Parts: sequence; structure tokens; C-alpha cells
Amino acid sequence: MNDNYAAFLAGRAQYADGSGFDADFLPNYLFDFQRALVQWAVRQGRGAVFADCGLGKTVVELVWAENIRRRAGKPVLIVTPLAVAHQIQREADKFGIDAEVSRDGSVPAPITITNYEQLEKFDRNRFAGVVCDESSAIKAFDGKRRAIVTEFLRTLPYRLLATATAAPNDYIELGTSSEALGQLGHMDMLNRFFVNDQRTSATNRMRGQVAKWRFKGHAEAPFWRWIASWARAMRKPSDLGFDDGGFILDFGGPRPTITVLCGSTRFKDEINQVNARLTLEGQLVISLGVFGHTDMSDQDWTTDGSDRKRLLDDLHKRKIDLADEVYVVNSNGYIGDSTRSEIEYARKVGKPVRYLTEPAL
Repeated sequence: MNDNYAAFLAGRAQYADGSGFDADFLPNYLFDFQRALVQWAVRQGRGAVFADCGLGKTVVELVWAENIRRRAGKPVLIVTPLAVAHQIQREADKFGIDAEVSRDGSVPAPITITNYEQLEKFDRNRFAGVVCDESSAIKAFDGKRRAIVTEFLRTLPYRLLATATAAPNDYIELGTSSEALGQLGHMDMLNRFFVNDQRTSATNRMRGQVAKWRFKGHAEAPFWRWIASWARAMRKPSDLGFDDGGFILDFGGPRPTITVLCGSTRFKDEINQVNARLTLEGQLVISLGVFGHTDMSDQDWTTDGSDRKRLLDDLHKRKIDLADEVYVVNSNGYIGDSTRSEIEYARKVGKPVRYLTEPAL
């Protein structure tokens, strides 16, 4: 390959160019790998950080946002699932960063935190940048909500996606992230790097078959080079060349499977029995935190307008994010609306689902 042709191919690669600046706020409480992530993300301007649980994703988001708001002189909005907003505010308080939660479109602090369901109340022109926390959830939104998020981000110069649950082989999720950052749209990405057996652009069922995407010939290496031009992914500090000391726990064997239980809270006894059985089988079980039908019988759990119900539903989906698999306790075959929503979410984010009673087809 001659130099001219190599230069031509490189020019067609559509790698993301950094549009940010050098970070000047790098507090001492950052670990070395967190500092490197902040420096890269601020310099990138529009990028994604896929960092596994326990690696300090939240502090990276907060320090990135503080750098952006200092340089741009305008607030930064952090958008997060409902159950996580106040947790991020507590983290900000701990690190001395001025951040507050808002759900009415107001901007009470230089870094304002809200949940995805309230995003349309905010005027994007008031912000210099936005952070999408737990950004893997964007793929699971319905088309209307996903469009609202993408449109809000579209003209902002500084954008950060952050999640601990990015699925490296879920190409639709990676395409959704790319689109939110203003890189290739997810269909453009699929058509550029992939092909399916139907030779179509379909992402859902066609003639009874689910489209299965695979790399085009010689496209795999260019694809991952393109991802690396706008994202950083790590499961442990050594993935970025840093020491793992203090972050790798030795359990003396393989990590147990993490299983989250889903099911109607009316089946408290059955759920506790499954919890005990799976625990004795060596699995790490995440169960329901509140059994509303039995523990809080005075609460109206039948209305979707219940803020408490929405909070608990959202928290349980965060538990699904942390788990390896979902186990549905569907006594007598019963699956309620909340459980059905959790099953749909689990499938969208690529978690296997099994059942106490195999559901009828």
C-alpha cells in the first residue's frame, strides 16, 4: 500500500478528533487512573467512559463537569436514573463540588442533577455541557424518550457518557452511544462495519427472524479503532496501564454468579425461599428491598403515578445492571406489569432471564 492510498483511507476513517481542552482542575483525591480518564475526557470534549463498578465513575463525572463549567462559564447538567440523583449529590458534597438536584427545570447550582424523565423541562441553551450517567439505559428507553435525550445533547459542545454496564458485544448500544455523542448514527455504524443474514438494515424481527449482525470482512480492527477514538473502557486500572493495587479483591476462587430476583412483592415467602436456595447453591443473590404488598399494605401500589413506586422500579433496574442474570419468581405463572417491565429491560441490556415456572408460549 503506497503512502497516498494509506492517507486516503485514514481520511475516510471518521475517527473522532478531540474538541476539548487541557483540564486544569485535577484534585488530589483522584487516583492516577481516574486523573487520566478526566484528562482524556476533558481534552476529548465529547466522549464516553465505560468504567466497571468500584472504579469511581461518579467522581470522574463530577470533576469533568467542574472543568467544563469553569472553562465555559456556564452550568453543566448531569442526567441520571431517578434513584441515583441524590446519591450523586452526596458524592459531590463529599468532594466539595457545588451540585444540586433539580426536577422542575430550574438550575440551582453550577452542576445541576436531574433524572432522564425530567429532561424536557430544561433549556439546553443554559448549559455548556451534559453528562449522561448510566448511559447504557439510553438504549433501553422507548423511541420517544431516546429521541428526547439525543436531541438535548445534539448541539451541546461538551458531552460525556458514563456507564459501568456497557456491553462490548452489544453493537446497538455502542451505536446509540456514538449517536448521542454526535459521531456515527447507530444505523450508519451498523451499515458501515456490519452485515446481517437478511442483507437489510433491520434491527428487529423480519419474517420471524431476529437480525444477527456480524463484522464485514476486515472491518473488526477499524471498528474498534473507531470506538477507541471516542471512548475509554476499563474493568480494572491495569487496562489503562495503571497498578491494580487496592482494586482487585482475591476471593480465593472464581467470582460467584450475581443473580437478581424479580417478581411480585405479594410472593414474599416464595422470593425468600428462592433467595435461600440460590444462596446455598453458591450464588450471590440480590433480592427485593421492599415487599410493598406485605410490608407497606397502606401504600397504593396499583397506580403508575406513585413516586415511590417509580423510585423502587428504577432501583430494581439498577440492580439488574449489576447482576449477571435475572431470576423471575413467577409463582403460579403470574407476572405483573412491573416484573414484565423488568424482564423487558433485562433483555434489552443483554441479561439472561430464567424463571421459577417456565412461562407458557
